[in-house]
Formats: sequence, structure tokens, C-alpha cells
Amino acid sequence: MKIRLITAVLACLAGMVPTGASFADRTPAQQSLYQQATKDCNGPHYPCGARPYINYSGGWWGCVEPRSCR
Repeated sequence: MKIRLITAVLACLAGMVPTGASFADRTPAQQSLYQQATKDCNGPHYPCGARPYINYSGGWWGCVEPRSCR
């Protein structure tokens, strides 16, 4: 039973790891883009919250909603 709990916790934590460039690998410009995207995706336009999808090479981002709450 404890193994199942530990596996479930590790699976949840693995889902929280950001994709793309890790925090240590980001340039100041990429970090700024990440902060803007995170702020936008957690703003009032997305009441259920959204995950940023960031294209660092293109310099743009989009917000991916898990489901629509509107």
C-alpha cells in the first residue's frame, strides 16, 4: 500500500516539472518570457488556470486550459 502512495506522489511531482528549458538553462530573455507567460496564463482571462506553452526560439507563448470553465 505504501508503494502505491509513493508511486502516486512521484507521478504527481513528475507532472509538475516544467518542460522546455530548465530554470538553470534559461537566458535572461527566456526567463523574462517565462515570467510573462506564467503571469498571463494565471490571470483573469483563464479562471480555471492554464499552463503556458512557450516557444523560446520564436519568442511567443500560448495558454493551454485543462478544460473550459466559461
